[in-house]
Amino acid sequence: MILQRVCEEELLCAEELLEQGQLYRPNLHFEVFMRCIADLYDGESYELIALSSQYCSFQNKNYHLIMEELVKFIKNGKNLVSPVLHVAFLDMVKNLCRCKSSANFLFELLLSTDYSKQGIVKISLSWNHFWKAVREYLNLFATKKVHAPNIVHTIGSKTDHSQEISQTEMAGLLVWIQLSEVIAKYDSYARRQFIEHNTWQCIDTVTGLLASAIQLVLKGALLRFLASLALEGMGVPKIWIALISHSVLTENLSGKLMGIQQELEDRECSIKRYYSSLGLLHLLKEMFLHSVIIVDKQHLLPYLNFVIKSIICQCASRSYEDIDQMWELYSASCDALYSLINYYVITSTSLINDHPQIFVLRQLFSDSTFFRAMLQLGNVLIECAERLADYSVRNKKREQAALSALRLLDVCILRHDSFVDAIRSTESSIMVNSLDSLLLRPIPKRPNFAYATVIASYIIQSDLLPYHSYYAISILRELCSTRISHQLRIVRCLSPLTEKLIEGCARITSTSFKSLTVSPHDSPSPHEIDSLSISQVRGETARALLEMFISSVEIAPSSANIAYLLCGLDLTNLKETTVEGPGVIGCSKTSLHSIVETLNILATHENPLELSYAAIFEPELRFLVDFDAAEGGEGLRLVSVNAICAPAVLRFLRSNHDLIYRLASSQLFVSTDGCAEEEDSKMLINLRRFLQGSVLYLSSMELSSLLKIGHFSQPERFYRLMLCVNGHQEEMDEISESNRNLTEPSIKQGQSHLLELVITNNAKVKRNRNKIIDQLTYNLKKQWVYLLTLCTRPVSSNISQCDIHHLNWLLRRESISLAPEMQPDYLIIVLKEIEQVLRYCAAYNLRKSGEASVRLIISAWLSFLNTIAIFAPVPFISCGMHLISH
Repeated sequence: MILQRVCEEELLCAEELLEQGQLYRPNLHFEVFMRCIADLYDGESYELIALSSQYCSFQNKNYHLIMEELVKFIKNGKNLVSPVLHVAFLDMVKNLCRCKSSANFLFELLLSTDYSKQGIVKISLSWNHFWKAVREYLNLFATKKVHAPNIVHTIGSKTDHSQEISQTEMAGLLVWIQLSEVIAKYDSYARRQFIEHNTWQCIDTVTGLLASAIQLVLKGALLRFLASLALEGMGVPKIWIALISHSVLTENLSGKLMGIQQELEDRECSIKRYYSSLGLLHLLKEMFLHSVIIVDKQHLLPYLNFVIKSIICQCASRSYEDIDQMWELYSASCDALYSLINYYVITSTSLINDHPQIFVLRQLFSDSTFFRAMLQLGNVLIECAERLADYSVRNKKREQAALSALRLLDVCILRHDSFVDAIRSTESSIMVNSLDSLLLRPIPKRPNFAYATVIASYIIQSDLLPYHSYYAISILRELCSTRISHQLRIVRCLSPLTEKLIEGCARITSTSFKSLTVSPHDSPSPHEIDSLSISQVRGETARALLEMFISSVEIAPSSANIAYLLCGLDLTNLKETTVEGPGVIGCSKTSLHSIVETLNILATHENPLELSYAAIFEPELRFLVDFDAAEGGEGLRLVSVNAICAPAVLRFLRSNHDLIYRLASSQLFVSTDGCAEEEDSKMLINLRRFLQGSVLYLSSMELSSLLKIGHFSQPERFYRLMLCVNGHQEEMDEISESNRNLTEPSIKQGQSHLLELVITNNAKVKRNRNKIIDQLTYNLKKQWVYLLTLCTRPVSSNISQCDIHHLNWLLRRESISLAPEMQPDYLIIVLKEIEQVLRYCAAYNLRKSGEASVRLIISAWLSFLNTIAIFAPVPFISCGMHLISH
């Protein structure tokens, strides 16, 4: 308190001396102290978040007295008098605001206003005082615009009304707006107050200022504040209405963009700083997350054209005072379009109605401005990849721009097939480019490199840029799921990076190199990959890479493909290729070696399903099954061993401590636990069955391969393991023992293991679909069946699953759109019904997964029995014993 009082006196003395024409430089230790605290907490680490919350609450009993003093320190800030200290205090609490509790505390702190007995405001640090001042600024600019009624005429001048705000006033306005943005970002109650408060009129006031020629840095802060309000769905329609009514961004009859576009060309380009454009892009990013159907397409198109034509297409041709702003513009523009498309589902109806998302995708997949803009994004990827390759100093802004570009490309490419299907179903005349023409075309001035090559280069950097690697693999996975001819082109495109890609993919699929966390839930790829931890991202990346391998082998099993390339096989002679261990004859570690290492853990671990990466076992085994029997398909054809490199892979698995037999004799394979009621237990049982079926398929392949070349000692072990009661009987060369062990009851008892697996799969949805539909409200009932159809899709193993995350988002968006027409109690009922629907979908996914796992086991078991039948008789079982078994 003493330091604060001394500082106030110094400022008052300095002001009096300045009026007398004398210069006085006060120490202002209290201001410096607050600035130091602001700098100290200027970060995003979890430790800072925990420490900063101590200034706004003292719930921890161990540090009650200390934290109480910190809270008093913040509360005493309201008693500051000098505007200089106001700015320092607000800047300090802005950096201390890092969570919901802190935001709510600060909002409530500034909500009250103290008055003297004469009705004069004693404390100016309050929301009422601030928003009243902002409204006065708006009225001032409105009176100044008599000769310039439209924003188009005012923003062209560089010395117009922006000079009306002094430097001190500007600092105060900026810090107030930035604090408001941070509080609104974390506290939903504060957001609603900013949106609904009749006296403040925040949205209308801020939008009115945007239509004035204020300083660009202030305009950017105001737009970011609106972006924080757009987190609340109820505020989005109001913001759209305000933007349209104030003509913040419009399009004239000739198609030229007006408003902020002219400000970009006349003011921002001249000073080489782009605060206003960045603010608008951040606002659009949040606005596009919500339904844009409420906005007329005529008013929405200028904003889309601004993002595509004015930012992405022209970003590289502008000059910058700070190059980081160029990367921020790229990143923010890509993020805005990503928000628009991420949760969008393409249907024939949406194509006919030409929704804004259709407009964007049509521009992307055709030879248009946006397509050329995506080539500009390719330049961003090239720039970032080259700087990583030459070990330049890392630039976080540049890396974030590359991540945003990859994420946007990924979400668009994922919708390419559905877009083409919608065009065919409506017999539309829209022409779209294929994925290969988009990704496999040569880079200008670099004919030896394609854009797919640049994208694949981020796989090499998986240790430094795990999120980039995930999206790069996701894009290549979609490209690999097309025609066979594309596989050869992909291999050629990746050939300049072959050695580095092999090493990078080996690290991605290795469970010993980095920690992996892969959820055993067999669900579609996560929508919000950026919100996952590093270990989770690495796990999802490994799973996506394996799915890409599987798709490649399924598409082109007998020719060069990306899976064979990255597993280190000899593409020039696949039939005679050999697989050696890492370090043998200069052989480097490949993904195949990493897969075998992980499967060794599956074979030896007492409870492998409890491992953090348990879900990675299933795609690894499925890849080996497809690897060994890609041309065999299902059932009996698996025995034919037609895959071109199957013998080499089987020999390699056999040389790794007899891996297939150890998997077949592992605790996981022989386990036949009963059914459980809990969803988590059911999920693990389904996963175990998938693993058992895959191991049984591999055993059938191994048995067929050995018997075909006349080896009988190893097959004898498989016969004993699979057909005897416990797999540890006496030697089968003794006929008497064989007769006791291989009698018909014993075979039935051997089969009972499989029958028990089938019987335990009794997971049923307690409420059938029709009953749930009948219990829904009318408005939700109309959308439920349609939305469920849109969100049901085949995932790994070609199992039909409902994307619960996506369905939840769509249902809640529908309920929010109906919220203004509903009573509060009615909205609560709708939200409960949404939860009921989601529970049904979770049970539906479990049932489908369970059914598929049992089908896999039955199919694998039939394959094994058919192998026995084809190669019967075998010398280690007598002819009489064969007759008994039949």
